[in-house]
Amino acid sequence: MASYSIHLKQCVTLYLFTLPFTLVRDLGLLMPPIVTIVSFTLMVRTTQPARISNLPFDSFLFGGL
Repeated sequence: MASYSIHLKQCVTLYLFTLPFTLVRDLGLLMPPIVTIVSFTLMVRTTQPARISNLPFDSFLFGGL
């Protein structure tokens, strides 16, 4: 699971690094806020598999059993 997570983060980071260069001609001054929103959304989505995989074993849900 760890290698999948690392590979996913690397691919998303590479994509987000190239995204502004591809959008600057089409969006102009709207590019920074749009890239910021897209970046935040995708980076949050990359952390979800790790949180979901640990969810069944979280002691908070079971009241510390």
